[in-house]
Amino acid sequence: MKKVSLVYLIMIAFLTSCSLQPAFSPDKQHRALSLIDQGVLQLRVGELEQARASFEVAYELAPLAAAIDGLGCVAMMSGDIEEAERLFNRALSMDPDYTVARGNLALLFEATQRYSEAADAYRSAINARPDDAKLRNNYALFLRKHGRTFDVRPEDELRRAKALLKHPVIDENYQVVSRSYE
Repeated sequence: MKKVSLVYLIMIAFLTSCSLQPAFSPDKQHRALSLIDQGVLQLRVGELEQARASFEVAYELAPLAAAIDGLGCVAMMSGDIEEAERLFNRALSMDPDYTVARGNLALLFEATQRYSEAADAYRSAINARPDDAKLRNNYALFLRKHGRTFDVRPEDELRRAKALLKHPVIDENYQVVSRSYE
């Protein structure tokens, strides 16, 4: 009986010690974050396959929601909407506080004419990250394009974005939106 108890104690100690160790080292996490940044830059210039590779290697180094979100962006830009939505939701299930994925879901919903879901995703992301000027900018453009059926005016949301970040794109969007409602 004592042998069985001892075996159980050793197993519990082993399992406990495994759970206390980090899943990946800080060096791997740092390298993964660099690869994610690299993937974002590759997305911006349309290098989708190279971006995919950067996000995949990043995830292999450290299983971060940002890497999965990046793969979702690659899928969306490649036209694979179902895969993009699955990946954005996976990123959110990995890290519910990773609001970039929620903002990307909002863009996906908007692109697929799921406007109510898009509005909900934008509001949820803004509630979680009220200091994200680019997210507010995107939400304002969504509001402008889809009418005033939502509870926020586009120009008000752009004013908030301008308060957070001085950026020429936000300024230009504000001018366009303000003129269209004069």
